[in-house]
Amino acid sequence: MLYSVSLTTGTYDLLKEMDTVNKLNGMGFNYSDGYLYAWFYEQQTLARIHADYSIEPLQLQPALNLQYYIGDIAVTDNAQYIYRKNGANGGLWRIALDPVSTDYLQPQQIVTAQELYLNIFDMAFHPSDGFIYSVDNIGRLYRISPANGVASLVANVGQTGTFGAVYFDVDGRLYISRNNDGYIFRIVIDSANPTAEFFSYGPASSNNDGARCALAPVEEPTTPTMDFGDAPATYGTKLSDNGARHIINQALYLGESVDAENRAFLAPSESDDTKDLQDDEDGVQFVTELARGESAVIEVTTVGDGLLSIWLDSNRNGIFEPSEAVIADRAVTTGNPFLSFTVSEAASLGATWMRVRLHNTAGLTAIGLANEGEVEDYPVNINLPSTKTEYYPSSSGVVTLAYEDQWPSRGDYDMNDLIVYYRTSITSDNDEVGLVRQIQVEGEIAAVGAAFHSGFAVSIPGLKTVDVNAADVSLLINGEAPEAIEFGNTVAFMPLQGIPGQLQQDALFEIVRDVWTAVAPGEGCAFHRTENGCGESEAATFILTIPISGEVPASQIGKGVFNPFAFATNGYTRTSIFKDELGAIVPPGDGLEIHLKNHPPSWRGDNELLGRSSDRSIPSSLSTSNPITYQTQAGLPWAIEIAGRWCYPSEYQDLTLAYPDFVTFVASDGQLGADWFRMSNAGNHPQKGEAGYIFQKDNTISSGCAQ
Repeated sequence: MLYSVSLTTGTYDLLKEMDTVNKLNGMGFNYSDGYLYAWFYEQQTLARIHADYSIEPLQLQPALNLQYYIGDIAVTDNAQYIYRKNGANGGLWRIALDPVSTDYLQPQQIVTAQELYLNIFDMAFHPSDGFIYSVDNIGRLYRISPANGVASLVANVGQTGTFGAVYFDVDGRLYISRNNDGYIFRIVIDSANPTAEFFSYGPASSNNDGARCALAPVEEPTTPTMDFGDAPATYGTKLSDNGARHIINQALYLGESVDAENRAFLAPSESDDTKDLQDDEDGVQFVTELARGESAVIEVTTVGDGLLSIWLDSNRNGIFEPSEAVIADRAVTTGNPFLSFTVSEAASLGATWMRVRLHNTAGLTAIGLANEGEVEDYPVNINLPSTKTEYYPSSSGVVTLAYEDQWPSRGDYDMNDLIVYYRTSITSDNDEVGLVRQIQVEGEIAAVGAAFHSGFAVSIPGLKTVDVNAADVSLLINGEAPEAIEFGNTVAFMPLQGIPGQLQQDALFEIVRDVWTAVAPGEGCAFHRTENGCGESEAATFILTIPISGEVPASQIGKGVFNPFAFATNGYTRTSIFKDELGAIVPPGDGLEIHLKNHPPSWRGDNELLGRSSDRSIPSSLSTSNPITYQTQAGLPWAIEIAGRWCYPSEYQDLTLAYPDFVTFVASDGQLGADWFRMSNAGNHPQKGEAGYIFQKDNTISSGCAQ
């Protein structure tokens, strides 16, 4: 029987009942001519398998008169290598398959069975390093030289059995299929500790062999038949990382339903929450918050009889470690059980992820394939005990911050020079005083439509620098702490820089000093995600976690977005407005700040720039409770906050033309045209398009943003 096996799903189909009374073994795919080759037991020779699965015996000179069940074809050598651990003609042999070669079909022994004795059952050529690899029955991974047959032990991969089918993918990952249960394991052989991790299911067999093109990737399925997680890639979400995935059977799932996908859509910008897919993360409701060292209670909605497993990344390192399983193989039935688990005493405070898997496979890990059920990933926060958290705009929602960086000149007014999706939270004691324990600012740098170099920062009204626990402040860009050499002084506690007199000022944090270090425009593009096809599909994410050491009541802290702003990156020039006494254009420095309308500059801002050119700011109003700042002569802002993920204009499209009701909204002080920003109110009634969250130059618009 000849089967095709999907490594993605583990499903397999019978291709052909082969025309032989005996076995075909030692199979390999020849990249040079496109044929499968195998040892033909019926005639004790090598055979070529054609596209119609017919068997063509090949006449070897001399004949070897022995059965070989281990073999593969070199990627570049155009030769079949066969191996047997015993027998007079055992050992490792090479058989040339190039018809023009002088040694065509002439077996050449590389090493004898006595010189190379390995208890292996198949082998495979690496796609690029030229070596042969195999795993023996007790899990030892070997690297074998095809030139001299010398084998070296690489590692023990942690699985035992008869691995009768062994093959590579183009990225150099080795797959081994165990005969007795059909389990297919994957080994990243160039890792520090190569380990066989379960990857998918295959057919069980007492005799098993397999082959694939070593230069081919393991592809995502074309038909959406699976459910993937959507946590960031580091958590093991993508197929290429053996991400968590379930074959959907509609008999076992979480919540109201489960949607079918053909790949993982990664949070935040590619999760199925923001795509034209059903948001099916609805199986878990949090009855209590997650607090360090305390019991957490959740309500889980399940359909079908299965096992529930949950992992919480309590150390916030971007990985679901085995020790972070808070619930493992808990038997559940259809219903709404309330479950509890304890958050680790050593848990790190702040934003993290939780993975929930409903399945029927005992011992299932946080990654890999399950042949039924559903996986749901949840962004969560770990708080201090006995606290409450207030979110803006909500625990899962965002607002859009949009900046026009040509301030104080009106410029093109396309309001897309910096687009940030943004959320804040304040964690405080759950008592009458409500002392603040932690503040968090998180979001995405969604688009940069600017030639200028700008940074993004936030000042927190009511929070003094002296009250911040500076040593434990955490900033993550795309899930990793930014390098100081790349991002500059990312956490901008200016007193720590030796600038005196700022301890009693509002605390100021730089999230990124130059946004062009966090995003890329894309090949042949000048901007990031403001023109069609320009920029990565995923936005750059950030999470700023600010522990508070001083006694600061929550009532003292300004709620909402705080005071986020764009600023000029030091060392870069802007426009001719900024000149020295000799008339040369000079960099304005980070004192140039662009804030939301009627918000004050930070303590670092250069107030002398207010009211210049097209700006109508009144510096003297800064001493009042209602400053007049960052607006044009017509009252239009240079920065705006919009509910949800806004469909911003593309390059050079004036905001007032893209959204005509915006002028009415501003002129009426928000009394009229409150829904000006919705797609239905955009100019020329654009239709949905396919790229980015932007207007395209042909006035089409994409899905995924405010409707």
